[in-house]
Amino acid sequence: MLPLPIPHGDTPQRQRTPSPCLQVCKSQKTPKFPRKPDKQRKTIEMTLDMNEWQKNSTRVRGVLITSDSRLLLLKRIKHNRRKYWVFPGGGVEESDADPESALRREIFEEVGGHIEIHKLLFISKEWWSNGLPQYQLFFLCSLLWWDGIQRGPEFSVPGSGQYIPEKIPLTLPALRKVNLVPSEFANFLARYLEYLDLLPDFRLMKAHPLIKQIWGTEA
Repeated sequence: MLPLPIPHGDTPQRQRTPSPCLQVCKSQKTPKFPRKPDKQRKTIEMTLDMNEWQKNSTRVRGVLITSDSRLLLLKRIKHNRRKYWVFPGGGVEESDADPESALRREIFEEVGGHIEIHKLLFISKEWWSNGLPQYQLFFLCSLLWWDGIQRGPEFSVPGSGQYIPEKIPLTLPALRKVNLVPSEFANFLARYLEYLDLLPDFRLMKAHPLIKQIWGTEA
């Protein structure tokens, strides 16, 4: 968990502006990787070595709001696995100038869409088997238009299953009906669904170590 203040209390009342912290969320389930000594784990969480910035070490996801105020997701269907829904996006590649460029490319490849990026909402962390972290950046976006044509290379990989674009209502009951992953961001989105316009853009926290490493900004 990044060392920023964590808000206390329940979901903010409508008259108050919510102030969730920028956080790298831990999974609610027991991690499958060995626990590291506190000093080493803290060092890994506070820095993102640029040597880790290789294909798919950092991923970007779009919370895509359509013109009819719905949420566009990808329904994933794989053999011998319960169907689940994900936010469109993918890995940051060496040719991408920054995470935003990667997200625009991925959205075009996956749903044939063009987007307007509004803010960075959330960062989650997973772990590679070698103990290095993988970050997922979740951006709130307007989907300006899309044709549904899937152009990415992953769609031709045998055994990758189906990627079906699906719009759902931007409501709490609709979110609860789908198996939305990752669960930590799904829970965050459900909690602050009514306050997305009020949440801050954490890219503006340029002095934060993680933001500085990802975007190469100076304090």
